[in-house]
Amino acid sequence: MTTKQMLRKLMAAPVVVLATMALGFATPTYAGAVEANDGGRVISQIKQKDNGEWYLEVDGQPYLYSFVQNMGTWERLGHQQEFKEDSGADDPDYPTAQLDLSFTENMYEKTANLNYSTISQALLWRDIEVKPGVYDFTVLDSYVNWAKKYGMKIDLAWFGSACQSGSRIPTMSYAWNGKGEKVDIGYQYTPPWWYVQDDEGNPIGTYYDISSGEGKVDYPLITSGEQAEEMKQAEYDVLAAIFEHLAQADPDGTVITIQIENEPNGNPQFKTEYIQWMNYLGKAVKTSDYVVATRVNYSGWGNDVNINDYEYLDFAGPDPYSTKVSDMKSIIANGKQYNTLAHIAENSGSYGNLTSLETATFVNGGYYGTWQLSNWFCDGGGGHFNGPHALYSNRDTAGDNQEMYYEWTLGEIPAMTQQAKDVQRYNLGLNKIGTKIAGAVASNRTAFNVDTDDPLTQYEAMNRVGRYQLGFETTDGAVGIAVADGQNLYITSDTATSVTVTTKQKPDAVSAGGLNGDEWAVESERDITVLDDGTYAVTLNAGEALRLEMPVGDELTNLALTAEASTTSEQSAYPASNVNDGDEWTGLKSKDASVPQYVTLTWDEAQSFDAVDLVGIYAQGQNPTNWDVEVSKDGSTWTKIANSGDVQWASSDDTAERKSVSVPMQQGIKGLRLKINKANTSWGAYYITEIQVTNSREPVNDLVAQLMEQIELANQEVVRTDVYTESSLEALRSAIEAAQAVANNDACTKEQVKDAMDKLKLAIDGLENKPSDGGQDPDDGQDPDGGQDPDGGQDPDGGQDQGGGQSQGGGQDSDGHGSADPDDGQYQSPDSTSSAEVNGAGWLSNTGTSVWPMAVAGVAMSIVAGISLVVLRRSPRHVK
Repeated sequence: MTTKQMLRKLMAAPVVVLATMALGFATPTYAGAVEANDGGRVISQIKQKDNGEWYLEVDGQPYLYSFVQNMGTWERLGHQQEFKEDSGADDPDYPTAQLDLSFTENMYEKTANLNYSTISQALLWRDIEVKPGVYDFTVLDSYVNWAKKYGMKIDLAWFGSACQSGSRIPTMSYAWNGKGEKVDIGYQYTPPWWYVQDDEGNPIGTYYDISSGEGKVDYPLITSGEQAEEMKQAEYDVLAAIFEHLAQADPDGTVITIQIENEPNGNPQFKTEYIQWMNYLGKAVKTSDYVVATRVNYSGWGNDVNINDYEYLDFAGPDPYSTKVSDMKSIIANGKQYNTLAHIAENSGSYGNLTSLETATFVNGGYYGTWQLSNWFCDGGGGHFNGPHALYSNRDTAGDNQEMYYEWTLGEIPAMTQQAKDVQRYNLGLNKIGTKIAGAVASNRTAFNVDTDDPLTQYEAMNRVGRYQLGFETTDGAVGIAVADGQNLYITSDTATSVTVTTKQKPDAVSAGGLNGDEWAVESERDITVLDDGTYAVTLNAGEALRLEMPVGDELTNLALTAEASTTSEQSAYPASNVNDGDEWTGLKSKDASVPQYVTLTWDEAQSFDAVDLVGIYAQGQNPTNWDVEVSKDGSTWTKIANSGDVQWASSDDTAERKSVSVPMQQGIKGLRLKINKANTSWGAYYITEIQVTNSREPVNDLVAQLMEQIELANQEVVRTDVYTESSLEALRSAIEAAQAVANNDACTKEQVKDAMDKLKLAIDGLENKPSDGGQDPDDGQDPDGGQDPDGGQDPDGGQDQGGGQSQGGGQDSDGHGSADPDDGQYQSPDSTSSAEVNGAGWLSNTGTSVWPMAVAGVAMSIVAGISLVVLRRSPRHVK
């Protein structure tokens, strides 16, 4: 079959071509806890990336999980010292006014104003179970309807048997606010009243330990005994009822996650009994017909249990209440050892560097929650006993003139803190590329201006992301985050004005826009400027996200990312798999200080490389200082190829530092190992965050692959002696021979390959048709195997084939004015200064050359470039 016939067969029907980019999205692995039983509808679930990290999937897409919480019923019941629920208080002068349920719509309107895609909604057990075993879903349905109205998803924060490890007791629970005033908070009990007081309003100790007497904030939940089992089953039943109700009432899947209890780790029996209780509650969610991801939040910084050990709990994270960027990085890195999905479950809304904290969390593979939206419980004396936390109307001792949340009305936006304004702009861009951020592996993410707790007003840096160098310049203290997906780079920022985005390689195109599913919706094209230093610059404005379409990247792929890692010495919380996950914060920690030890990478497919890097943090205290590099082609016979020498590390902080060891080019390698001979072991062990393995020839090899595609297609043209003149074919033969010589040269340079590609293209474009043969199709309409050509020599409209002398309209020019058809070689261009002939392939060129081979080459090159889906259709003829 000729190349022309091959093209016709391709065009006869759509053809789908799939290509997989290295280090892209793998077929996800499901966490053991997240699959629904017996076909229940899965609203959200946790999935695994290539590098072992996990992400939240919602509606079949990675989901950037970021939210701000409101307290729902607690807010409606009252502000401290203002009003409270009448639940047996002995102070007759205490106000009893409450806000109507409809008031809570304000929380949804104000959250949507900040452009959050998720709202975290506190839901109390007592909101649903109004009598023993009787459920009223009015409150929940209102939340779901408001979320739909304002275009958000819901994270339910379930306040059930435990709020801060227990419950508050009417007439017994109180605390002191920032002014030193005693504050009654007994009205904030979370389970139905019959678990905390009797019919006369007296506290009971059947379910909660009230033996310590009056004055505690939260009284510990009793987790064992007959009454505890009764209460556990009752809580299971109400959660099961909630999710069965959602399965019927919410076909849109508005609720995407649920937090099981609030800060339960303060319970004395948390690690032994209460975590099992919570896991049982998770079962009610996971065995329903409305399955969502389940999460746990911890008071403090640690991970009290390994959530991976509990079947029905998906992930957990602490409530650190910290302004330090380094704390976010550390928490996420440590959290990955005890969870699928590491996250900051709760951090204060009062922090001025909120977007920095979010960015540091996202870029390290975590998710972020903010507490809280309003100034409920945040009065002028310091609020929730340790300071104000609100994004709106955040009162402090100097801000008594700010409105209180209970004065809010729909349609009016209250005073916003500066961090609220920052996050409002940032969320606009994050929402546009959130699926890319959430789904990217660590090596394909980078962040800007988060090296310090507070962003620098003047900042300029260029970071690696994927296989590219991407720069970020700001003069307004902006932060930014970027991800790579194949040859596309995506970036956004919280800038209030604009920032400059730079690249070392010239982008093919840049546009502002946003993702609509898998498709990029362009809002505007962006001009590219060449700077004096030879880099390329584009402008990113406030609220925007950019996509930069790039050529093949100059940076090198870390081959270690596709290997399996093992070692002779490790601690279970810091396994060998951390050295090739692409994350420079997670690492391998040896069991002790003893050496020598081995760290090994093995591949299923043979690899070629010429450099091996070791990366570490706090290097002076814990990095290896001397190691051998050994390789194996069969996994059993090892050969030493290099030694690091004695390394003097410079850093003593969390700055990632690397030592690169160059080795002779290795080929056919299936195993690489580092023999650790010496190490800094100030803390009793050595630590390695990453091992990186690269091939410096990779960019050249990528271009050679494209060149070989062009050569293959050119070879199909060069045999068509019945179509093209001998002189033009001879020029093509020479170009093919020269290109093949370059491709066969293992030492060829990028410049040589590009030059060969250019010359080959010129030779193909320079092919000249022989004089017209009267319209006969060069292949006579027949396939070599005797079959009929797909179009039978006919145009789709019944006219002759394009090579047959008739136009698509049966002899008329495409404009219908009766001028000669282009196929007859006599068509005059509109300016009557030159003629244009359709070549034998039926594709028009104003130089009489064949255009279609390059179209096929473009498809092949696109596959190499990493386009994941290409649909080919026959294009109509056109006249240049």
